[in-house]
Amino acid sequence: MRCRQVLVWFAIWTVNCKVKTSPYDPHPPGHSPWFEGWYTRVLATDSDLSFGITTGYFPGQALKEPSNFAGILFSSSRTNTTRAYQHVPLSITVTDPDGSPVHKQPAKLGDPHFAVHTTDKSCNLTVNGSAFLASVAAEGAKLTMEGHSAGMPWGPDGETPEGAAAYLPFLHLHWYVYSLATPVTWAFHDPQMTDEPLTGEGFAHMEKNWGRAFPDKWVWAQGMRLDRKGSQECSAKKPDSPEVVFALAGGPLPVFSPWLGRAASALPRVWLVAYHSKLSNLQWNFRPYDPTVYKVKIDACHGTFQLTATRLRESLVITITASADSFAALLCPTNTGFRNKSSHSFAAEGHIEAYMYHVWPLSHAGWQLIEAQDISNVALEFGGQYRC
Repeated sequence: MRCRQVLVWFAIWTVNCKVKTSPYDPHPPGHSPWFEGWYTRVLATDSDLSFGITTGYFPGQALKEPSNFAGILFSSSRTNTTRAYQHVPLSITVTDPDGSPVHKQPAKLGDPHFAVHTTDKSCNLTVNGSAFLASVAAEGAKLTMEGHSAGMPWGPDGETPEGAAAYLPFLHLHWYVYSLATPVTWAFHDPQMTDEPLTGEGFAHMEKNWGRAFPDKWVWAQGMRLDRKGSQECSAKKPDSPEVVFALAGGPLPVFSPWLGRAASALPRVWLVAYHSKLSNLQWNFRPYDPTVYKVKIDACHGTFQLTATRLRESLVITITASADSFAALLCPTNTGFRNKSSHSFAAEGHIEAYMYHVWPLSHAGWQLIEAQDISNVALEFGGQYRC
């Protein structure tokens, strides 16, 4: 009898191990309010266009504001503006690969397998390992993205932006970057803009958030620089990955406690930053507990943001600027549902400087510039109280 039980448990373990999950997979819902959402941004390799798809939901919760959301972001550097197409579907369903409801926490390592869809067919996100298909229809426009290969991870061995802090029980918001750059094909059509759909290739930044809600204020940014010169010199050559990528997010420590009240806005600010450069073989990821010292300047009314992250022998300075008219309002998850609490631009300009501290020879000891990069079509978001 005992041997039979062992065989049964071994069989169950074997079945469960066939599909290794990922933090990109959906999480089982928590206490209300609780949301989950996915965001993908594509930078075209053969044009000056960039696109974004975002979708999220508060599962099974009756809130004051909409509990479901799907949207498209579109930008062209020729117009230096960002357009948001937004849709509030009646319902969003998120399932495991077999179509069953989400019932277990995803693992730290593994490939994602899940599906997100709406009853009105306005939104679809299907992820099966390294292959994914995403589409959103909103306000007469439709955007579709498709990829079939693994992307550039945040770090080795399933490293996440939060690192070990992701397991702290008092954090009410989490951020996971599945890929800093995944090759994709895309198709976009707005009948008011063009008669025929626009199509092309690009690289996608793929991430997700989950938790109670976005904080009272935050900044998020993302960008990549492609080897456009090389692909222009030889039409058959296509970049296998961007030369430079970065992503960052931060604001007050996302701690939820009823007794904090307004004091929550006085919590220390924390920043999570990734900077990867093939040119100097850099893969820098910064977290507060590295330890890292941050200096931050935020001025949404002038469209400027600057962050300096310094630890031991490494220092990174990121400066981003965007014109005031390049921002679009976007719905985001709050304690009462999805509300317009975000100002989002795909038309920002970034300048990044990477330094290393050299101790030898003593006559030249000090910070030395390793590389400086200018990046166009950067995404910049001011959220909540950081908005102008």
